[in-house]
Amino acid sequence: MEETKKILFPAGTPIAYKVLELAIAGDGTLGFQWRKTKLCSLRLTSLSAQKAEIDKSLAELTKLPKDKRLLFHNTFLEILGSSDNLPDIETMFDQMCESLQPDLQILDLMEDKDAACVEKLLDLLGIRKADPPGQPLTLTPGQNEVIKTVAILIQSLNELNPDILPDLAASVKMKIIPTLLKLLEKIEKQYFNPFPIHLVDVAGNMQKPEETLETLALQLTDSELLTTQKILKEFGVDLKRAKSTITHHCDNRHNAMLFHIFSSLYILSACAE
Repeated sequence: MEETKKILFPAGTPIAYKVLELAIAGDGTLGFQWRKTKLCSLRLTSLSAQKAEIDKSLAELTKLPKDKRLLFHNTFLEILGSSDNLPDIETMFDQMCESLQPDLQILDLMEDKDAACVEKLLDLLGIRKADPPGQPLTLTPGQNEVIKTVAILIQSLNELNPDILPDLAASVKMKIIPTLLKLLEKIEKQYFNPFPIHLVDVAGNMQKPEETLETLALQLTDSELLTTQKILKEFGVDLKRAKSTITHHCDNRHNAMLFHIFSSLYILSACAE
């Protein structure tokens, strides 16, 4: 794919591109750097496949003692309140996923409390702040897997609308993530799955009824439902409750935000267990 194209913009036309770098020369040449594939990113295919892929690296994090998992969990919650720094944190994790010491000079550009939060996370990961940037990291396979898990979380959070991050934090405190994860799986089957859902198995027997999107949503309190509605709205699902009835529809069948929200909630949930 070419990295340089010549484009003419009418006078006064605003332009915006989601690229790493954008340079417009005086001769009208537009140059930009394409976003590279992340070493620790996920292939957005299905939630079940995504869950299986996350589990490969997540296993090492869940093996940690409960008190250390909770330290990770609480640090993640602090990062949810610092969305402005997510691009810089993601850059650091890109470097760590390449087995290189991250450039910690980024921390000098953050507010003290945000820098302290990131430093806490680096300590938990076993990253020595005294080492120069770009130096090869000497970590155990287990440490590398934990870094990969955290990188997936940071990348997913960075892809989301910053306005939704407080709602993710609220869902953690409300302890409704298990219900949310089930809702996301039901929504994927109903709105994003190109294949029909059969109620009869190959032997001709009726399958056991499962919890539906409606019954799951009815389990939520008013405040829990409000948080859930905001999260689902991010990828085009409008969920409403009138008296004891749940209605819902989806106006966007191709929104990757479903996968990023699922990844974030799934990893946050595993750390809290």
